[in-house]
Parts: sequence; C-alpha cells; structure tokens
Amino acid sequence: MKDVTIVGAGAAGIRAAVELDNRNVNVLLIEKNFYIGGKLTELSRIYPVCELYFAPRFFFQLNDSVNADMMTGSEIKEIRKTEDTYTIQIKKSPRYVTEKCTLCLECVKACTKKAVHNPPFQSVPQIVYIDREKCGDCRLCEEVCPEGAVNLDEKEEITEIETQNILYSVGAQLFDASTYSEYGYNRFPDVITSIELEKMLHPSFETKGELLRPSDGKRPGSIAFLQCVGSRDTVKGEPYCSRICCMQALNEAKVIKERYPDASVTIFFTDLQCSGKGWEQFCEKTKKMGVDVIRYRVPAVYEENGTVYIEYAEDHLVTKQVDMVVLSVGISPHNEFGLPVNEFGFPVSDNACGFFLNPADITQSVQEALAAVSGISGRGYNKSFAGAPEPGLQIFLCDCGDDFHVIAEDLRKEGYTVFVSDALCTDEGISAFCENLKKEKVVVAACSLHEHLFQRLAREKGTHFVEVVPLREIKWVGKEKCEPLIKMAIAKLEHLDTSMKWSQIEIVPEAVVIGGGVSGLTAALELADTYKVYIVEKSSTLGGRAQKIQYSLNYNPRLIVKDLIEKVETHSNITILTETEVTDLKGQCGNFLLKTNRNEINCGAIIVAVGADEFNHEYMHPNIITQTELEERISTGDIPDLIVMIQCVGSRNDENPWCSSICCSKAVCNSLHILEQGDAEIIILYRDMRTSGFTDVYYRKAREKGVLFLQNDEMPSIEVKGETVLVNYVDPIVNAKMNIEPDLVVLSTGVVPQKESFNLAEILGISVDKTGFFRGIHPKFYPIDSTREGIFLCGQCHSPQNVPESIIQAKAAASRVKTFFSPKFIETFDKVTIKEEVCSGCATCVKVCPFRAISLKLKNGRSIARIDMSICKDCGLCVGCCPVSALSQSLLSDEQLLSMVEVL
Repeated sequence: MKDVTIVGAGAAGIRAAVELDNRNVNVLLIEKNFYIGGKLTELSRIYPVCELYFAPRFFFQLNDSVNADMMTGSEIKEIRKTEDTYTIQIKKSPRYVTEKCTLCLECVKACTKKAVHNPPFQSVPQIVYIDREKCGDCRLCEEVCPEGAVNLDEKEEITEIETQNILYSVGAQLFDASTYSEYGYNRFPDVITSIELEKMLHPSFETKGELLRPSDGKRPGSIAFLQCVGSRDTVKGEPYCSRICCMQALNEAKVIKERYPDASVTIFFTDLQCSGKGWEQFCEKTKKMGVDVIRYRVPAVYEENGTVYIEYAEDHLVTKQVDMVVLSVGISPHNEFGLPVNEFGFPVSDNACGFFLNPADITQSVQEALAAVSGISGRGYNKSFAGAPEPGLQIFLCDCGDDFHVIAEDLRKEGYTVFVSDALCTDEGISAFCENLKKEKVVVAACSLHEHLFQRLAREKGTHFVEVVPLREIKWVGKEKCEPLIKMAIAKLEHLDTSMKWSQIEIVPEAVVIGGGVSGLTAALELADTYKVYIVEKSSTLGGRAQKIQYSLNYNPRLIVKDLIEKVETHSNITILTETEVTDLKGQCGNFLLKTNRNEINCGAIIVAVGADEFNHEYMHPNIITQTELEERISTGDIPDLIVMIQCVGSRNDENPWCSSICCSKAVCNSLHILEQGDAEIIILYRDMRTSGFTDVYYRKAREKGVLFLQNDEMPSIEVKGETVLVNYVDPIVNAKMNIEPDLVVLSTGVVPQKESFNLAEILGISVDKTGFFRGIHPKFYPIDSTREGIFLCGQCHSPQNVPESIIQAKAAASRVKTFFSPKFIETFDKVTIKEEVCSGCATCVKVCPFRAISLKLKNGRSIARIDMSICKDCGLCVGCCPVSALSQSLLSDEQLLSMVEVL
C-alpha cells in the first residue's frame, strides 16, 4: 500500500514527491515517458535565473530514496476507488534495456536506424531506451552491449497497486501549431515551435546546443518570434492566455543574444505578459540587449525560393525576411482521468496541480504541488546512528563498466584502504558498501547520480565526511583525469579537522505566523490541526487589505476573509495576538525565541505573511481616485458618465520596476461591474493588458461590452485645472498627442512593499530583494523558503499576487513547515571558526556577509566578529575577505585547498 501515488513526473510532480520523501512518506511516481522531469529536461535555461540547479538534485534524490518508487514508461489504465483507498491498474511499456546499462553508448553508435535514445542530461534513470517502431531488429545493440543490458524480447507488463491518495500532475499538452496553416508549420522547415527551439539550445539534444536552421544546418542570422499561437483566440485556439509563452520567448531571445550577439531577434506580440516576480525586470534587461519587440499579431508567414517572409504594419506595411520563425505555442487542457472540468476543459480538483490544473509557470506549479500535499502527514523520524566510526579514511571505487583496478592498486601502495565494486549502486554493491564502511572519512568514486544515496548510507553509519567523485562523468571527458581528481578528494579529507563541535537542536513543534491577512490566516489554519500556532498581527483586527476589496473575478474576497477569521477565532490550537509587533529574534532554526512588544514565544518555525501596501499617489482631487475607492462608488451607485482608468500607476517605472500583477484584472473587473449598473463610457489607458491565464476571457468580455482599451507606451499625464481634470496621452497608432476630459479618473495603483519589511528582515535575519519584497532562496523550486532556515514566506510580502494565489502560497508555506517539523531534531556544527586573538574587529566580514550573519561583539574591551551559525550559509565570503586570516571554513580550510592544488 502506497501512501501517495503521483501521476506525472514534471516540475509539479517531482517537487511534490521530494517534499513527501522529506517527510518520510511512501510515494509512487508514475511517468509515461521513460525519464522523469517532463519539460524540465528540455529547457536550456529558466527565468528569471539561468540555472536548473535543484532539478537534477531532486531527480537524484528520488532515484535513491528508500521512500520513493518510480515507474517510468508507465500509464494508468484504470482507477477504482473504494471507501478509503484507490486501486490503480498500470501498463508498463518495455524499454528493452535493463538497469545494467552503464551508458557507454556502444548501442547508440551501432544502431543505424537511430532507434536507441540517450537519456536527457541529468535526468533519471540514466539508461538508454530503444524505440522498437524504428528498430530494424538487427540486434546489433545486443551484440555490442558489454554489460548484456539489452533485452529486445522484453514484454509489456500490467500491474495493480493500492494507494491511499492520488495527486494528478500530468501537465497539459502543447497546442498543435499546424492548426494555423497560415504560419507554415510542417510546411516550411524553418518554422519551428518554441519547445523545438528549447531543445535546439539545449546541449543534450541533436544540435548539441547550437542554433541551426533546419533547412540547411546553418546558423540563422535573424529570428522572429510570433506570440499567442493557439492562445487568446476563440476561433482556432484557446480563449485564455497561456501565461508562459511571452516569458519563454524573452528567455530564448536572451539566450540567443548572449550566444550570438550579432543575431537579429524580433518578438511580435499583442501584450507582453510579464507579471511574475522579477519578470518585468527580466523583460527590460532582454530588450536592452537588442531584442526588438513589436506589438503586432502577424497574420501569415510565407516562403519564396526557400526564404521565409513575414508582413506587419507600422506606419506602413513592412515585409521582413527572416532566417527562422519561432511559434510560441500555448497550452491546451489534457484530462484523461474523467475529472470534473471548468469551462476551458481543465480539471477542477483538490488533487491536481501544475499545468494539468491551469496555465502555470514552474513557480506556480511548485507552489500548487506543495499546497496539494500540505494535508498529507509525514512520519516523524530521526534515525539513531551507529556508534562513532574509526579514525581514518576509506576509498570506494566503482568500476561502472570500466576497469579502475590499476588506480586502486596505486592507492593501496600509498597506504589507503580501497574497496572496488563492479557496481556500487546495485543491491549487492550497497550491501558491500555498508558492510565495509568503518572510517570517519570516505571518498566514493562512482557517479554523481547516486551522491545522495552514498551520503545517506554514510550518515546512517555515523560518517559525516563524504566526498563523492563523479567518476563516470569524468571518464566521459577523459579517463586520465580520474586519478588526479580522486587524489584531490583524498587530500581534502586527509587535511580535514574533524574535531568541530556537533550539536543537536530539538525542534519545537510550534509555529508563529507574522501577519493576519488572508495568507497568514490560511497558513495558520493549515498548521493548526497538527501544531500549536500563534498569529502575530500589528493592527487591532484580522483580515488585512483583502477586507477592503469588494469585487473580484470569480470570487468574493470579503466572504473568504470572513470565513477565515471565524475559523481562526474558534480554533483551539491558534492563539491570536493583535496589536503586537516583533521586536527581536534569538535562537536557531527549530528552536527560536521570538520577542514581541507583548510577550516571548518559543517556536520551531516562522511564516512571514505581513502583506504589502498600495502605492500612494500624489493627486489630491475628488475626481482622481484609486480602484479601491472606485469600488465604494460602485457599491453606492455613484457612477459618472465618462471614466478614464490609467494603468501602471506606481509600477513599471524607475522607482518601482516591477509589474504589480493584479491591476489589469482589477480594472477589467470594476469596469464590468460598472456596466452592470448602467451605460457609463469607460476608457482604459494601458501599456500591456496582463490578464493572464483564465482571467483573459474577462478582458475580451469587457471589450465586447464596450470598454475602450487604448494602448500607450508612455505613462499618461494628468492636468488639473480647478474642478476639471485632463488626461493627456500619446496614441501610438497615429503617433499624436491626445487628451480626454473625463468625469472621473481612476488610477490603477500598484503594490509596493511595506516600509516596515526592511526592519522586520533585519530582526529575523532574512533578506529582501532589490525591490523590497522578501527573497526566497530559489525563485522556482524554493520560492517560499527565506534565506534563513526555518523561516518561510507567503502572500504579497513575497510578491504582488491576488487572493487565490496568496491562499495557494500560504498553503505551500504551511506545507514546508510540516516538512521542516518532520524530524525530531536538527544536527548542526560550527561552519566557520574565528581566531579571536587574531581578529582585529575591522568589520570587513560584517559588510560582505549577504545573509547578515556576522556582527561585532565586545570581549575584554576588544571588538571581535561573531557569527550566528543558524543564519550562516557557509558561502566563504567572510573567509576570503578577512585581511588578517582570522576566519576559516571548517569543511574547506586553507590547508585543505593548498593540499588539493598540490595534487594537481
């Protein structure tokens, strides 16, 4: 019986599985492809950061987990539900290659039909698979395989499993670009889709990361991106905005310009959807690199004599010759499980997340996945480790399809204890590893794929100091590099001082939520059924800014807040502290002492949900109001004849460079409510209508009802003449200055971080980003983990977002707290040591520490550096900048570094 079965191993499924694995929950991951990772394995880069650092770490963790099982190449045939369990029938397709595969690629070289496929880089399992539909059945692959891993007689299997919970995360399907025959997809070879371009830019696929034109294999000098292919189209495509396409195009354009600065890149768009955290800044940075963005929906692509042309209008009709056209295709629903669906065909279910549920980027998918598993309790654990290991160092070598006995013998002659295995990752190899592991320091020369496994096995034997040398990956570069790198790892451990002080911190299973708005209340309720929760709210009432919102699209904020407050106030496990502010924080993660102006609270984790503020505009005129103030007038029926709404007030400028995300939807929502009451004329002056996802259909509805949307790239100006208000703007179509004299001007004011956030960040020892919102440690995979362990973020203090998004993020934050509370204690040590007699108190280390972990203290009349190890991330910046060498990293001292260099 499985605790949870996750269907689909893309970003959402992987992140949910890792979270459950960290809670010691028994998980089965079912993936129809032969590798886990989904589209993550095809992305060359992600935005707004460039690396996919955590993705392969997640893959490797699940591959070696004792809690998680994976079934790749598998599809669900039937699901039968009983009273409290599910029975799932699964069809497992043969891959024709067993786990003996060492990825030597001899079969790939031998196959003339190109039927043998490499695994995506760093995905799992790292085993080839054979496409039998392409295979000519020559069986050369069987003959050349040195491990006997190829089995072309493997058969399809049908199995049944029982599970208590199911989470659907199978993703959506990409829109079929050939539906738009006018764009020439599948007719013109140099017209490709955005995901095909991603693969082209990725080093693991056919072109090895080189941008090559399909027609002739040459590098294109000019590339045109066409947006909204299959999105925002009620005739041929989907009526909603697919949300990710604009940022994907900007990201790909940025990669192209970085690699090929002389390339001409143009993006043709209707509205640039850049409303996520850091997206607007990413967009502006990309445009400054020379990427042209043109607001025009190209009607067709044609080809003459092998050359591709597109036509668009500026002040005249322009014909543009390009070497390659990229179609930014949207996403379509994909519901194969018979779940209830919304009007767009996407499932409506609490047991679904990610693209399967709605158009979403990786961050949103991850947060939905974390929220979905919030209600699944883990098994509290901390394994009792074996006694202290013997002093000394051991080396474990894995042949992994090669012969490293010569290296082993050389190391033995130098006096080292060396164990050699044909395959350390097999059951037999693991048993031998555990049986022979005796020393306190261990070098494992195997492959990076199983680093998590060897680290875990060593910890269970009481060995903390493990260096894994990625032998297989090094061998791909050159076998002669293996021995020096093994000796570097040996030198590092030999000169490691293992006398550092280790301690165990018992986790206090109580949480504090700072902020009593929608996010804070939701997070508190998610935790309160299991843990004691304190809500710290600085005002006299709960509910936050959401209580002021009267109208929204598809939900009622006031009813949501009212329901949350009633549940919180009657919950026996929640203590509410209003008119309370945080003044200090002591202790370490797992055992904090939070001080307020009223009391002290001992807690294990903290959720920061303090919200944000509305931008305060400069105008003092009765006919210039905000959207929030407009709602009051709508509710009383005080609606004038002509209303002008101005978007992006206090957003997307030099002072506040971000998009506030919610303003466009709010303008559309209030316009629709006004038109329900009468025949007022409404004009909305906008830069980009960012009604992403399903809310885009309301934008269309507002246009159909007569709301006039006028696009302008420059912020309109407001001129006050007594009781009269004039709005001046530049119409980009006729390129002329225009003015309007409305009865009422409504400013769509943006979201800005609270000024108190900086002080709170200082108290809690966490970071804010350049914009003043709290910063997570990774924008995609750990968006709600602050820079200090044990402190989590949610709601508008993290980034501008609407009420449903805040609720999802709050549940995700509570989910992370539950995972953090799973073990009974935390093991820690002093990462950096200070020679107090050498420290001069110059404070250089204090200035460079990005986590504010270092301060000065007086001791015997001298200022000496002090490091809070609960905040320190062991980055080493302080060590490198110390002018008197008073600081040293415990796990990477100067002596270790010098000894490693000497080996080379």
